[in-house]
Amino acid sequence: MFTIVMLIALFIVLDMAALRWGIDSTETFASCEFDRRWQWFNHVNDRSVVS
Repeated sequence: MFTIVMLIALFIVLDMAALRWGIDSTETFASCEFDRRWQWFNHVNDRSVVS
């Protein structure tokens, strides 16, 4: 019974994360949201490079 409750809780948490951080399939390359995500992605990758 505990396993079923934990699985349901996990699905709820994943659903909430997808709603918050998921990508909307209706976004185009010209949308502001896509541009914001692209800039964030490049910023994270630039910081992770060790010279």
